[in-house]
Amino acid sequence: FKGASGGVIPWVKLFNDTAIAVDQLGVRNGSVAIWLDAWHKDLPEFLQLKTNNGDDRKKAHDVFPGLCYPDLFWKLAENDIDSNWYMMCPHEIRLIKGYSLEDSYGEEWEKRYYECVEDERISKRVMTVKEIVRLIIKSAAETGTPFAFYRDTVNKMNPNKHKGMIYSSNLCTEIMQNMSAMDIQKSEITDENGDTIIVERTKPGDFVVCNLSSVVLGNVDVKNDEELGYVVETQIRAMDNVIDLNYYSVPFAEVTNKKYRAIGLGTSGYHHMLANNLIHWTEDEHKEFADDVYERINYHAIKASMTISKEKGRYSCFEGSDWD
Repeated sequence: FKGASGGVIPWVKLFNDTAIAVDQLGVRNGSVAIWLDAWHKDLPEFLQLKTNNGDDRKKAHDVFPGLCYPDLFWKLAENDIDSNWYMMCPHEIRLIKGYSLEDSYGEEWEKRYYECVEDERISKRVMTVKEIVRLIIKSAAETGTPFAFYRDTVNKMNPNKHKGMIYSSNLCTEIMQNMSAMDIQKSEITDENGDTIIVERTKPGDFVVCNLSSVVLGNVDVKNDEELGYVVETQIRAMDNVIDLNYYSVPFAEVTNKKYRAIGLGTSGYHHMLANNLIHWTEDEHKEFADDVYERINYHAIKASMTISKEKGRYSCFEGSDWD
């Protein structure tokens, strides 16, 4: 056990202290989201990171905890809430089973999860689904966290699943891209003086970065499809240009950004848009109106991407993707 940690909480506290240490000279604190699998052994303590009661040495009030849920958890919550939920150590699973449980999703994940549950060599922490849901609700009511990331759904919808897997998200939970670790390779060379020099080469993983922009719906006549299309297509082109023109303080971010050319088009001013169009929040026409607006935004965004790809060429991972 030499050099081993007793869990994730001490490391979360380090991230917490780092975030508040880098405060732009008192102007703005850093912000960090910490994501944990809902089957992780430290889940109960993780859900109490920001609550105001309990041992303060196990608190991290300045980070934003988030949970990565498998579909199975909420299926049990809906259909068999008194059933047991088994929490395990991912490192122990890797040593005993030879695979990482977090490296799968959907049916494959469920199969592996129950394999681990039935393996007596793997130590487990057991609570009912109901008890865990209560902890989640308590934390959400007191702190607004944990954030939620539905890994099965995200990976099933991932257009680049042929190139990797999505494990978690960012602080605002709107960026979802393939993630992988960097590989640092070391070698030794001897110079003309006979001195040994250690050379490190870094193979960049998928270091997620995404360019974001929002359509201010209250300032657009969304019923005018020509106007909406012009705004959306302009923003898509602007974000794509940022990929090429941006300053990258981290070189690995540039590699990933140019590999996938990921962009994120959001919206703001939603209620302003409803008021402009005399749409009542509780009426059925509200749902139909929203479906129509976002369907057309999606159409114009994809159309703009197609136009740009004809001009600049397709992104390097296009072949084999859902766009292919």
